[in-house]
Amino acid sequence: MIEFSDVSKIYGNFWAALSDINIKIDQGEFVFVTGPTGAGKTTLLRLIYRDELPTKGIVKVFGHNLTTLRKKIIPELRRQIGIVFQDFKLLYERTAYENLEFSLRVIGIPKSVIKKKISDTMERLGIGHKSDSYPFELSGGEQQKVSLARALIKDPLILLADEPTGNIDPDGAAEILNIFREINYTGTTVIMATHNTKLAKSSRKRCIALDKGNLISDGSI
Repeated sequence: MIEFSDVSKIYGNFWAALSDINIKIDQGEFVFVTGPTGAGKTTLLRLIYRDELPTKGIVKVFGHNLTTLRKKIIPELRRQIGIVFQDFKLLYERTAYENLEFSLRVIGIPKSVIKKKISDTMERLGIGHKSDSYPFELSGGEQQKVSLARALIKDPLILLADEPTGNIDPDGAAEILNIFREINYTGTTVIMATHNTKLAKSSRKRCIALDKGNLISDGSI
């Protein structure tokens, strides 16, 4: 499903965010990407959804070489990938419902199914009662759930999460992690970047460890 072959990403002709990375992630896996700030975690995720291109090597997703992927195929690729950001990236002038509605309209979901899809997704995450709330009226954990709902509402095959528990309290973090486990149980591939190695270790899932752009280890911890 996802394959990195000798992938390097260099910024400014001298800073290697990633160096000679070789990994393969199969459909249905739950994978943590760990490492300190600057390890290359975010860059790795950005390469998967083609927000960046490798300086060297090949990144394949769903069998597509992302470097040679035709531009008209990129939106189709991204519709199959949900992304959850640490800083939520919500539209603060819109309610939780309107944030989700906007994301569905952008990808051309028929208006006739939008309302039910949003309702089902918000109820699934336990935030149905917050549909009319603006982001500033929500706690950090609730904002993260809206961000997660926005990613899930597309029914993605891959869910990428960049430090999704970094801005919420420990109880909220544990709840978010449990939701990711449930999502993975339904067959969605989950890739979660975190600097919290204790969180990754407690999950007993595969862990790809990075440091200064280098792959340090890859396996269960």
